[in-house]
Amino acid sequence: MPGTFPDHVTKPVNWDAMSIRQKLDYLDSVGLMYWPPKRTVPQFKRYLSTSKGAVMNDMILDVSPLSAHSKEKIGFPTQKRMALLERFIKAIAEDRMSKAGIPVAIDGIPKDPSQLLELAKTNPFAFESFAMESILGLVDNKVQRGDGGIDGRGFLLNKTSEGKDLVIAQVTTSKPSMDKVKAFAQTIRTNEAAAGVFITPAGEGWTQGLEEVAGELGAFQQEYNPEEYPVMQHWAAEKQYNAVWPKLPPRVNIHTEKAFPQDNLLLAKITKENIP
Repeated sequence: MPGTFPDHVTKPVNWDAMSIRQKLDYLDSVGLMYWPPKRTVPQFKRYLSTSKGAVMNDMILDVSPLSAHSKEKIGFPTQKRMALLERFIKAIAEDRMSKAGIPVAIDGIPKDPSQLLELAKTNPFAFESFAMESILGLVDNKVQRGDGGIDGRGFLLNKTSEGKDLVIAQVTTSKPSMDKVKAFAQTIRTNEAAAGVFITPAGEGWTQGLEEVAGELGAFQQEYNPEEYPVMQHWAAEKQYNAVWPKLPPRVNIHTEKAFPQDNLLLAKITKENIP
């Protein structure tokens, strides 16, 4: 029998004098009994306001672990299933948007350009994280304010001919301006980065003048790799839905400190063609 009653139920004054049958009948009449459809034994309804102890943690039991031979595997030991990540993102996005009074729910990760642009419009920080994680090897900067113009970073697997390996990125959900692009170019110089990626949701607003500012930083090469890569480049996140990514050489997987499996074929090709 319950020791206390929830706020919406009044405890009878003669509760202590009632028989067990009378108490059960009363609890059933005020909606505090649950009758399972496949069981004959009724159960009490429990409320947080009347329960003691810690609240039970959520448990997800319907998503199986990632197997060693799964096609989703990209190389780091604590990788989670996409189905599980989608559930997390959906729950966080809906919670944040509901608190902000935004009547929009993001169903997992953006699955097309329209969902991506909506995310950038309604939740810039969530878009920033998604954009960073879309590029192999880049890690989202957890400090999303006062980050010195660096929203994400990673490292090249092999250093440039100048001995640099840092890759930095900046994300903006507003129209790219000359001031922002020049400031990011200076951030690349100040941090002696090998490369920098300026990310926007879509391609609109990236003018020839902005492209010229980025081009002023020139290009870099790596030993045994004759390919030239821009030191600074613009990437519209919506391009990933057409499998278009920033032009970068293989990056380090920070979890394994090795190349990503997707880059192994490229590395093998470069090595075969260019090492005597």
